[in-house]
Amino acid sequence: MGFGNRYRAFVWPLAALALFVAAGCHHDTNNNVPAVPSGTPTPFGTPSPIFTPSPVPSVATIYAATSGTLNAGGGSLTLTESGFEGTLTYEANPASATPGYSYVMTNETEAVPSPVPSGSPVIYFTFQISATTTFNSVFNMSTVMLPSTIVTTGATFTETLYDQTSGDEIGSPSIGTVSGQTLQFAPVTAGPFNANSDVYLFVISSTGLASATPTPFPSGETPTPVPSSSGSRSFVRTR
Repeated sequence: MGFGNRYRAFVWPLAALALFVAAGCHHDTNNNVPAVPSGTPTPFGTPSPIFTPSPVPSVATIYAATSGTLNAGGGSLTLTESGFEGTLTYEANPASATPGYSYVMTNETEAVPSPVPSGSPVIYFTFQISATTTFNSVFNMSTVMLPSTIVTTGATFTETLYDQTSGDEIGSPSIGTVSGQTLQFAPVTAGPFNANSDVYLFVISSTGLASATPTPFPSGETPTPVPSSSGSRSFVRTR
């Protein structure tokens, strides 16, 4: 074999080996292991809210009013609102006068003259007439009804009458009789009563008054525990 043939026999295997190595390296470069796609993790479900028992019923702010003309022979006036009711009685007047009146019932705090009534105020009534008139007896908040959200059992209710304009108490407080949600009061004083256009304020107050209690579970039943989780008036009046 000549030198040329020996050279070719030596070079061609080397060239083939070089091409093979180059091809292999090129293949590795283009075939790296692909990155695993990052998926969005499934969120945890939103936990159900923990059950909150209904609060004990409370008495919302109330306001009721009426106005008109009094009957010279006496009569009664009634206001009803949100389970409350108040009936005011007035006696006849010898002059047969028929003044206008304004009658209001509210549980908003009123300015109470001294001495303030015992206990806690439950409801207020105001009464005002348009002319000075003498009645056979003082005005009387004869009947008051309370909503079922007020538990009257064991409570004592008192009616106190004031001349709110002059700041004077009229007569002596009257202790009411209780029958269910109904309160009955006798007049705070007797005898003729000379009324003018002042504002007369009745305060019904109580001692030992309780709020309504939630209905208990039936006998033999208990609540399932919640698992813990992580993560305009007729007469002008200044209030």
